[in-house]
Amino acid sequence: MSKAFLDVHDLIAATAQHYQYPPPPKMLLNLQELVSTLLRMLLDLIASLLSVIPGNTDTRTVGNFMRLGLYFIGLLGAVLLVWLLFSRLSELSKQAHLARTSTLPDSAPLTAAAWHRQALHFAQMGNWKDACRALLLAAVRLLDEQKVVPFIANRTNFEYGYALVSRASIRSNFRSLADTVDVCWFGNNEAEEADFRNCQTYFEAIRSELAAQANTDRNRDPAAYG
Repeated sequence: MSKAFLDVHDLIAATAQHYQYPPPPKMLLNLQELVSTLLRMLLDLIASLLSVIPGNTDTRTVGNFMRLGLYFIGLLGAVLLVWLLFSRLSELSKQAHLARTSTLPDSAPLTAAAWHRQALHFAQMGNWKDACRALLLAAVRLLDEQKVVPFIANRTNFEYGYALVSRASIRSNFRSLADTVDVCWFGNNEAEEADFRNCQTYFEAIRSELAAQANTDRNRDPAAYG
């Protein structure tokens, strides 16, 4: 016994018009394009290899090549994902270690200027390790005070670098400062005065860049600054 089915094609199309589907993320589109390009290159390579084989081509061989290529791409993606997760966990582990082993006082100052004074105090004591870290914390607070990157206690150095991607000069100096602090705390060598001087240079460059930007904004819109 046959049954008549209602054609709902037009009904579905009319209903779908009321939905505002967001466009896919640009990163996803770029990734799809990259995968498609890699697959085309792989197929071209397979075709060029098979073109020199005399006689009839075995389609099973082509299928095996394509399967291996897909396995390789999947493995590459998995390795990249593991590397990103490992980098994130390493940053969190470093911050936890800093919190456990630092000699900075519990009532440490929170403003950029106060952290800078704390850094100079540690430097006078010859405590270059904590002096370098205090300069990094001064830079973090300065970015927050200048409304460039809001302060978040568990934000990693990698995330700060990502947030500063539109400010190349500040980003470069911040990464150099953060890398120097990481070496002082987790490297095989003891922190020295030269490390502190380098950190000072990076911090002063960040502060000068932020001050110049603030002056530019003030001249552009004096009313906003009173």
